[in-house]
Amino acid sequence: MRYLHDLLKQANMCSMVGFIDPATVSANSGTTADRSRLVAGRLQKTDGEQIFMIPYNPGLVSLTGFYFYDFQ
Repeated sequence: MRYLHDLLKQANMCSMVGFIDPATVSANSGTTADRSRLVAGRLQKTDGEQIFMIPYNPGLVSLTGFYFYDFQ
């Protein structure tokens, strides 16, 4: 994730991608409802033009991306 952030920074594209800290949404961090509220709150704070990267590890390395678009 750090390497990706550094590449985005070099290309002046940091405003296009949002990152969500994996520690705040890991299985060891509160209840499922708490983690869902954290993700929802982070998505609601965006301008609607960002792609979000949320690392998720179900036993192997994978990366989940979300694009939040406001249809209003």
